[in-house]
Amino acid sequence: MKKITSGKLQALFAERDTETILRYTNVRRFAIENGIPHILERNIILIDPAEFMRKVNPNGWEGRYEMPRLRTLKECVRLWNERFRRWQIDKHDIERLIREGKITSFKHGNRWVLNYDEVIEALREYVKTYSGHPIARQNKRKKPTK
Repeated sequence: MKKITSGKLQALFAERDTETILRYTNVRRFAIENGIPHILERNIILIDPAEFMRKVNPNGWEGRYEMPRLRTLKECVRLWNERFRRWQIDKHDIERLIREGKITSFKHGNRWVLNYDEVIEALREYVKTYSGHPIARQNKRKKPTK
């Protein structure tokens, strides 16, 4: 059984994803909590990488998957308004899209957690087509300046 250090195992994850939350101390704790064979040798933890991967990926999924950027409703509104100054929104616009089922969302305590990538796509369509949006009404009333 080949074993590698927890730091090297973490480096494998970091090589593929620079923003990984996996650190070598997390690797050790995960190994201990999940009964993965490991050895502590001269302050170095040696872990069985095959067993570690079986525990991390029990379904055996292959390929690269992008994690959705999860944000609260309030954070989505703030990020959108910073990025798109012309089309300012408020929380009611996003709540409308949630009711229509255009955004993946779930309630965590008293807060909505949303897939921010879906929010951006849905809002781009929403602000262009929804005539009741205050900005859309304002733009219709504006007269061209001479």
